[in-house]
Amino acid sequence: MKHVAARVFAAWLMLLAVLGSVWVPMTANAATMTRTQLQSEFGASYQVGERLTALPVWPVYHVGQTAAGYNALFAYVFETVDIEPVAGYGGKPINILVVMNPVGKYLDIRLLSHNEPIFQEKSRNQLLADFALQYKDLTSTHQIQVLTPKAKREFDDQKATLHGVSAGTVSAMAMDRTIMEAAAQVAFARLGEAQADKGSKGESAKARAAQQRGPDDQYERLGFNELIGLKLVQGINRTNREVQAKFGGTAAEGQDAEARLQPIGWAQDMMAMLPGLPHVGRNVLDAPGWREVRALREAGHGLVALLDGSRYPVVGSQEAPAGRAARLVLLQNGKRFNVKSVPYTQGLRVSGQRSGVGSHAVLRLFATEPNAGLDLAQPITLEFNLSRAAAEPGQARVEQTWTHVLTIPNAAKWKPVRETPGWVKIWEQRQVDLIVLVLGLGVLTAALVAQKWLAATASRLT
Repeated sequence: MKHVAARVFAAWLMLLAVLGSVWVPMTANAATMTRTQLQSEFGASYQVGERLTALPVWPVYHVGQTAAGYNALFAYVFETVDIEPVAGYGGKPINILVVMNPVGKYLDIRLLSHNEPIFQEKSRNQLLADFALQYKDLTSTHQIQVLTPKAKREFDDQKATLHGVSAGTVSAMAMDRTIMEAAAQVAFARLGEAQADKGSKGESAKARAAQQRGPDDQYERLGFNELIGLKLVQGINRTNREVQAKFGGTAAEGQDAEARLQPIGWAQDMMAMLPGLPHVGRNVLDAPGWREVRALREAGHGLVALLDGSRYPVVGSQEAPAGRAARLVLLQNGKRFNVKSVPYTQGLRVSGQRSGVGSHAVLRLFATEPNAGLDLAQPITLEFNLSRAAAEPGQARVEQTWTHVLTIPNAAKWKPVRETPGWVKIWEQRQVDLIVLVLGLGVLTAALVAQKWLAATASRLT
């Protein structure tokens, strides 16, 4: 009976191994390359600059390649784990070094580290390294399709088909996402708007939407004008004349010399948005900014962001402004939501000039209390309490109220949707195989338990 139990145990252990539940712990992945190491890789003909503070990227320069003798930018170098970490089958991010030139072309791709259990041997590790090398000469805007391990690598100016990795489909999918998404973040931040906007202008928007890259929440690459067209970003404008009229007949009447001189100028000039929606946050904010906003959203805060270029800068509900300002309160279904200003120190993928508001516009982020009950799928009224000093010293400040109803069409469509993990997608695709496997192991288990009975006669054994 002990032998039977041992065999049954072995059979089920095989099942666990096949289903990928056996995890081999490895050293945690982290950024590994230093500036000195990179310099030795590039050699004396190139100079590796200081790592950028706003983005974990090293610029690399030609040495004395311009007519004036100055160093010319050659490429950007970054590790994917620093920008867009994507967990592989082993549960930890795969780290890849990417060298990308100033127009978004991959000059070199190198696998640095991973935690994939069945790829630890040198020969198996080389399969992942070879897969990564296929991205060389592609760009951050290519549409990538990963096929079978026996497929041929082919590409043109817009599309590419790559061969997959035998027994490593999930790993290949993770590598594809981390390379392309990290490169896209760098492109938006460093390579200029023309390159970064190609997804909303030169290419098919549907093709870019189909990629839905990113480990956090599913989203589509959308340009700022597309976001405005979908009303995911909405403009709010009030002229100086309108605001002056609001304060008419109050103790603060006429207390704005600039407004009197420029009555048709903007007193309020901003773009309002809900940055917790992935289609907004991931397209407007840079990668660190999105991670910051997503963390607040996951902690239960309702979030509103304003790209604000107003003469009445917006502040939190309870803040006491010293000069001109507009205190923000949110209203929904008869309930008032006070908000606090959240310092936002990260970057944007858009500039004030590009958004249509003034070039001096800044992003102001506001958050409700955790779990306050603000529903992003329903209309939200933004109440702006414009405040300015009274004419006579010692008199109380005067406030006048404007409102804007932030209504997003088809709001449920834009709610956060978790991306299905790669290993779940593979299991879903191979449901029939898994059912057959489990049934087969069930028959094997029964046969091992009843082996004496089955072997008692020749007919039963057959």
